[in-house]
Amino acid sequence: MFASVVVNTTENKKMISIPSRGLIFDHSQYYVLIYKSPSDITIRPVQVLNTVGERSYISEGLTEGEHLIGTQALLIYQELNS
Repeated sequence: MFASVVVNTTENKKMISIPSRGLIFDHSQYYVLIYKSPSDITIRPVQVLNTVGERSYISEGLTEGEHLIGTQALLIYQELNS
């Protein structure tokens, strides 16, 4: 599952929103998996500004239009790190 969403905050700043299940917390840092192709998956650190329900708002680390892995992200992350 992939998601790319842009949300305007009350401060009139654009912010990226992703499903919270796509976040991985490891070594005191949040990460996401950027998908480009089956052989090109990148682990990237992100800064989470806030989480509301099942949505997390990212302040740094992602750009609009990038594809994230949202299902089974933790299992893929563990395989990439082994």
